[in-house]
Amino acid sequence: MKQARMIGNTVRNKASSKGYTASELGASIDCSEDLIQLFFDGRALLSFDKLEQISNILDMPLEAIIEGNEDEYDMTIVHCMNQFSNSDNRELILDLIDGYLDVKESLSNNS
Repeated sequence: MKQARMIGNTVRNKASSKGYTASELGASIDCSEDLIQLFFDGRALLSFDKLEQISNILDMPLEAIIEGNEDEYDMTIVHCMNQFSNSDNRELILDLIDGYLDVKESLSNNS
């Protein structure tokens, strides 16, 4: 899940720097704002075609999107958790949080 979070974070930061909101980016690739927000958070993946469209819109190499930016990820997503001596523990906790959010969202959608 770390890679998904890194990809989403990379695209979110690039979109923000280019002045795109989640809603605007979603509309330009025919995706809902909710899906783009989940993608930004690393809780949803987009098809390769959608990633190519984003690459073109943001004028960003597709490889840079797929690789993500670990330094940027560390600074913007997990900066408050960098005190773990083992970064794997940090990622496990983030995975648990993501899993909890997925279950909570699913249950609220079924109510």
